[in-house]
Amino acid sequence: MLKRSGKKPSIRKLLILKLDNLFSLYIRLKTKNTFGPYCPFCSKNPIECCFHFITRSKYSVRWDERNAVGSCHGCNYRMEYDPHKYVQWYIKNYGQEKYDELIKDSNIIRKLDNEDLRLLCLEIKQKMFIEGLNKKFRREPWAGERPFQR
Repeated sequence: MLKRSGKKPSIRKLLILKLDNLFSLYIRLKTKNTFGPYCPFCSKNPIECCFHFITRSKYSVRWDERNAVGSCHGCNYRMEYDPHKYVQWYIKNYGQEKYDELIKDSNIIRKLDNEDLRLLCLEIKQKMFIEGLNKKFRREPWAGERPFQR
């Protein structure tokens, strides 16, 4: 969430916030379709947030589907202190090669400008539409859209 101060947040911060929210929604809906309505780790609580295996501070994999799955808040919090259980879950479900590839990709430094962020937003909306995850789109959400134009 953006802190309230006297000045307006930059376009970049707004784009990142929108992209984070959109990606989180996409991952949670996709996880519900794949694993059911409950957290894939504990199978007790409903899916409430987007769980990242590699920290979100690494922009090269921050919005990468391979790096995220929907989870409950408890499992998302416990990941900070005991990541081994969740890494083992990833390897069991996706394989050691995929995990090694994700680690390798996370070490790539990636600079994203505002246009790249806009394109990622449109790409996620397009995936949601194609996969039928978001029924609120009445038309192709990327058609003729110009996000964050003032």
